[in-house]
Amino acid sequence: MKRVASVTLREERGRVEVCETVDGATRGLPWIRFRRGDGPRLVVTSAVHGNEVTGIRALQLFYDELRARSFHGTVTCLPMLNPSGCESNRREVSETSEDLNRFFPGRSDGGFAERLASAGYQAILGESPDCHVDLHADSSESIAYVILDRYLNAESAQLLPRVESLSAAFDAIRLYDWPLDQYRSSRLDASLSGSVLNQGKVPSFTVELGTLRYADEAKAVLACRGLLGVMARLGMMEPGATGGPEAAAPKVELRRYTPLRAERAGFGRFLVRAGQRVEAGMVICELSDVFRTRVEELKSPVSGVVLSIPDRYWFSPGMGLLTMAVRDE
Repeated sequence: MKRVASVTLREERGRVEVCETVDGATRGLPWIRFRRGDGPRLVVTSAVHGNEVTGIRALQLFYDELRARSFHGTVTCLPMLNPSGCESNRREVSETSEDLNRFFPGRSDGGFAERLASAGYQAILGESPDCHVDLHADSSESIAYVILDRYLNAESAQLLPRVESLSAAFDAIRLYDWPLDQYRSSRLDASLSGSVLNQGKVPSFTVELGTLRYADEAKAVLACRGLLGVMARLGMMEPGATGGPEAAAPKVELRRYTPLRAERAGFGRFLVRAGQRVEAGMVICELSDVFRTRVEELKSPVSGVVLSIPDRYWFSPGMGLLTMAVRDE
């Protein structure tokens, strides 16, 4: 890649106004923009789910890197897309107890969650990005992993090579989301990354970063390095450890899978850990009642890698027990 002469950094901050609050203040979404001349544009978001805060910490580290490094182009970050959820340390939008990540692209004249989603979505597309990365978190017993959305139209499908290349900047397992029917029934076509990809026609993907409710420093560092790698792959800076714009990206052959659901109520003792390889037929969880009587033994129906185990001890019938990465066949 041709070396670019250093250009003075321009740093801007502001808020996207969403609505008035009952105390007469204004609810808004904070943003920060770093610009060094002309070039590619990257947008990064976090805290769509208010209790998934490692992304905020990752962006704090990222800001320091952007101030210290030479690059060309524009990086815009919206670190807190769900302010009320973040303040109350909960996943949902506090005002309506709704999952914001099922309302994109939103509507400016819709319900509260739709308006909040619309404000964030329009702010992202308003940057005319070449790539969008959405930072999330999963559970305290989870590894970092990258989720690629399903392609819902011919135009977004053309972005597949670009998405796979850019996402390879992260030192984490990459996988596609659930099969299309489950993807739609779970309303993930209305997730932020899914909407930016399929409606905005912008390469977009989600990065899961471990624990909830507090920042996981190691995974924040991993995310910061990954974002710098995305910049290198966009041609915004010199190639790093993950390579530059022409760096190879192995084809993504895995998908997200929730293999087991409890059939009985009970307390779960998991016999596997996040990151562990599991073979079909292997016992992965035992459910017992409150008196320690075993009520159910659960075996994995497939082989794969454990991505995460829920932050809970008790399970009711129908609850998912863990998330795995399996071959996308």
